Amino acid sequence: MQRDIAKVHENLFREDVNPIDEARFLLLLKEKHSKSVAEIARLIKKSESYVRLRLDLAMYPDYLQVVIREGRLSPAAGYWLNRITNENVRRQYTEFAARQGVNALYARAWFESWERGRLAYNPADQPLPEVGVGEAPQEAIITCLICGTDSPLSDHMLGYGHPECFEEIARIRAASDQQGATAKPSSNG
Repeated sequence: MQRDIAKVHENLFREDVNPIDEARFLLLLKEKHSKSVAEIARLIKKSESYVRLRLDLAMYPDYLQVVIREGRLSPAAGYWLNRITNENVRRQYTEFAARQGVNALYARAWFESWERGRLAYNPADQPLPEVGVGEAPQEAIITCLICGTDSPLSDHMLGYGHPECFEEIARIRAASDQQGATAKPSSNG
């Protein structure tokens, strides 16, 4: 046990410690050595809430852990994305967040919007392909709410607006599409 505690201390006080590795070290203390959160907090001289949050990181889905380990997503942003319980929605937002560099404030807003069921686009309607750990994810294709064309998720921006406003955009687009379909080509000659 002393060797594991020394290893945890050594790794936790490095400047470049990765939050996922830190979480795994703490989980080792908790599971292998039956240490409580309070005992771990005393050992590493951190708060109990810090220890709980790190232990939670160790339980995140693999794809979420990977983007946090790679530094493409902060643990704080990962916390909010992990609270989305719909797997397809969580995968979509994790991929988007990792590509766009989303902070915890945006991730929290996404979670709160999802929780209220008020997202303009529901990523669960288009399931992502299965991706193994370490395997490059395939690009998700979604339909633009403005122009109606399909393109990769990374080409889109996430926008916030009232449901009524998005309905108005859809109504204008539908009217424009209908008008374009019925318009006759003009002859200049």
